[in-house]
Amino acid sequence: FLSEIRSMNLLADEEGLTLNSQEREQLKQLADDYYASLTDADKAYIKASRDDVYTMYEAYHRANKLVDELTKDVSLEISDSEARVIQVQEIAVSEDGGRIFCLNASLMNGYRDCGVAEIYASEEAPGQERTVLTLACFDLDRTISERVLRFNRTNTEYRINVKDYSAYNTESARDAGYTRLNAEIVSGKAPDLFCTKDLPVQTYAARGLLEDLWPYIEGDDELGGREALVQPLFQALTVKGKLYQIAPSFLIYTVIGPKETVGNTMGWTFEEFFAAYEKMPEGCDVMNSYMTRDSALTASLCLCVNQFIDWEKGACSFDTEEFRNLIRFSELFPETAEYNGADAYQRIVGGEQMLLYAALFDFSDITMHTDFLGDEAVYVGLPGTGGNGSAFEVQQGLAMSSSCQYKDAVWEFMREILDEDYQLDSVGLYVSGFPSNKAAFDKLLEEASTPELDANEKEIPRGGRSAGSGAVHPIYAMTEDQRSAFLALLESTTAMRYWDEAVMEIVFDEVGAYYNGDKTLEQVTANIQKRAKVYVSEQS
Repeated sequence: FLSEIRSMNLLADEEGLTLNSQEREQLKQLADDYYASLTDADKAYIKASRDDVYTMYEAYHRANKLVDELTKDVSLEISDSEARVIQVQEIAVSEDGGRIFCLNASLMNGYRDCGVAEIYASEEAPGQERTVLTLACFDLDRTISERVLRFNRTNTEYRINVKDYSAYNTESARDAGYTRLNAEIVSGKAPDLFCTKDLPVQTYAARGLLEDLWPYIEGDDELGGREALVQPLFQALTVKGKLYQIAPSFLIYTVIGPKETVGNTMGWTFEEFFAAYEKMPEGCDVMNSYMTRDSALTASLCLCVNQFIDWEKGACSFDTEEFRNLIRFSELFPETAEYNGADAYQRIVGGEQMLLYAALFDFSDITMHTDFLGDEAVYVGLPGTGGNGSAFEVQQGLAMSSSCQYKDAVWEFMREILDEDYQLDSVGLYVSGFPSNKAAFDKLLEEASTPELDANEKEIPRGGRSAGSGAVHPIYAMTEDQRSAFLALLESTTAMRYWDEAVMEIVFDEVGAYYNGDKTLEQVTANIQKRAKVYVSEQS
């Protein structure tokens, strides 16, 4: 990344491109704001002065300005997989000067991939024409980009063209890309497959735009069918018997608390939560010190918004006591908050904080949370959100368009992300989270449960993690109790974390009137219901 920025600035020097005084002043303000937000520990770690920060801001902005200038007359509706930067080690020209070759290298799944390529103008490309498949996305993920590149290099019948709809978004129209994608779908120009990040999968599924993927998985003998996958995740992804997206990895969002505070079971009602909260010391925070009422309401909605919406029927139920309790819950959090670097575990033990809101990314998270809160730590989940109060979130998901004419070819591309070897190579490199392939999951689980021993057969830490105070806590192998508690959480989680920008906007447009005392809670939820009903019916 830094080498690319440097290269672009050298080219900017050649082009004579400079920044004007207004741009420099804005960058100075941004750099000052960022530097002021750093703690002393941050400054000591990065070893950069305020001037160094400004220099980086300037270089980055100048590189982007050059790209904008060079592409102002060029259509950017091209494939990211075809327009990319590669490292060229050597260039050779044939004796007659008619052909040019280069030795190039790129990074694929953590390994250096080298090859010899011939450079030619696109209209001179040799070989037969290949069928083009369109992949729609909002900000292309690096791993998916590498996979598209490899597919296009090796498949002789098809090539994938990536269309990134986030390129249409602007400050004044942040959903312009989504609007354009919908317009193209309506006009009969739907893409062949989608990256599901920031895609409203459930609304698209309700409209019949996505293909059910279970038949492809069940018919894939090499993959191993349904049994090859982590069952709780894919059961949660399944909607009325149909599977509309797949992913190589997943996270679990949950809330953790001491047994003496939350009891011994996963999942609790608002009544149970409020009763427990009343017993906490005065001034005790509900959760992490950086959480505000907006972020608490957002976290709750992401876990349970689908309890209030039936996309297939085009109906919703926000004017209910359950939804009003969500808003009452958010009132317990401050309007504003700043992350102060405090150790959340020490705050819980000291009675300053009741619960820990956590996203479990890998097995070291399991040992860290329970090591510091003790074996009495319970995955209690968010109150009032249904089930065990926790939810899955997938990483780098893919979906197939129901109108795609080349579904077998699309599945050939998609299926790889479910492969055991692919996931073991990718998870920990570019893919965060737990593997969705059961064999890969089981292998990493076994590794995380096996102690690392020194020469004296004494267990040694396999690494360390910081909890915010600056101190690094050692991470050891999972104990049998920790392993059992995590597997119980996994098996009992049935919800998917879901974000719908329009629903969030409706809720936050209205809820402020209640926070400010301008309207009653009943009036606010009635307004939310009225607006959400129109939106949901339009999407279904």
